[in-house]
Amino acid sequence: MTISLALSRLRRPIAAAVHPRAAELAETTLSWLAGHGLGGADPGLVDFTARTLPDALPERAELVARYTCWAALLRAELLAAPAGSAEILDRVVRFGHVLDAPEAPVPGGDPFALALSDLLRRGRRMASPLQLRRFTEAVRSWWLGLAAERAGEERGWRPGLAEWTVLRPQCGGAAAMSAKVELALGPEVPEWELNGPVARAAVEAAWTVALADLDLHACQRAQEPALNLVSALRADDPALSVVEAFEAAVDVRDRALALFLRLRSQLLPLSGPAMRRYLTGVGRAVAGTTEWRFGPAPGGPSIQDTVEANLQPLAVPTVSWWWDQLDSGARVPGPRGPFG
Repeated sequence: MTISLALSRLRRPIAAAVHPRAAELAETTLSWLAGHGLGGADPGLVDFTARTLPDALPERAELVARYTCWAALLRAELLAAPAGSAEILDRVVRFGHVLDAPEAPVPGGDPFALALSDLLRRGRRMASPLQLRRFTEAVRSWWLGLAAERAGEERGWRPGLAEWTVLRPQCGGAAAMSAKVELALGPEVPEWELNGPVARAAVEAAWTVALADLDLHACQRAQEPALNLVSALRADDPALSVVEAFEAAVDVRDRALALFLRLRSQLLPLSGPAMRRYLTGVGRAVAGTTEWRFGPAPGGPSIQDTVEANLQPLAVPTVSWWWDQLDSGARVPGPRGPFG
């Protein structure tokens, strides 16, 4: 099997969509970035927002598109920092003050910090305090992930699959994507619904799919950084060729997708309106990531695909607990439960 053939067999059972104001989002986002002295953003990143959050409320879609482009530019700058991980940590600690007090003056006039301050002040006008707290905590987690990624490169690391499942979501901003989905759709999801074990397993599996797709695309383009799913599988088994590791990565991705769909189907009948909307939005984000990287599915989404999906657990201790949540009753704890 070739890489192209493996890609053509990706399971894609969720219909993708594009935000109806995609063109306007691109114009306003690039203009906002330029106004903060942050040029050079890839317009495709706005398209990413339009495809991953097609149901976002208009004003919130604009906010999230701006953050996504800002984050991509910041990532590129931080990972290229001459002083390495130490410089990244120094920088993001200073940014942390902006997260806590966006109305405070920004010392030194750092354009990234000023833009972040603007984003947060706008966010306060439309998001709930809990949504903003979730977002800022997710951004901090992502910053630490970037520092860890650069530190790993400095010491020549080659993480295996178990490490990839832990590090890649943090370095790739999976928690921030969760926060963006909730913020973009509007309703605040109750803490006791969002943090139940079944919900956590479902959402973590979903972002594993999205991150795997990004890694597969990078590998297809002959870009194979250390923190990449294909690289991780080859680190575990050096005898694998790139094509064999690519096929194995597709299998990991498809198993995570099958699990997400099954766990979501367990949760939806038991969830409140905000959680149902959120879970649907997570699925849309996964489908949008796939289409953003690989184009429309040949022949469109296949419902039959979900029936034949492989629900065999991955033999990886860091994520094997996800499969323990299958048909475990999926009962969502009420407000007097462990998070109430």
